[in-house]
Amino acid sequence: MLEAKIQNIKNEFVKINSLLENYSGENFDEVISEIESSAKKMNSIKNELTAQYPNSELKKFNVEFQTLIKQINNKFDNIIDGVKLSQAEISKELANLNNQKKITAYNR
Repeated sequence: MLEAKIQNIKNEFVKINSLLENYSGENFDEVISEIESSAKKMNSIKNELTAQYPNSELKKFNVEFQTLIKQINNKFDNIIDGVKLSQAEISKELANLNNQKKITAYNR
């Protein structure tokens, strides 16, 4: 029973990892919705486990979860970095357009 529930949590982590791997800016709402659903499932399972088993028994699985959590964190960081880079490029383009507009107005 414990191992099956732990495997369910791992499966949800793998699902989140896969969702982030296939993320594109266009499917943001879908990905976030799926991640929220997985997080709720994992939280529900965690609550069941903490009610049924002592912490010492559950801590045995922490190492496996930490690895998955780090992978997911790295993927989120990469997505955030990509969005920041895109925003910086757009900001630079807007500044250049604004400068061109000023030059055009000055030349008239």
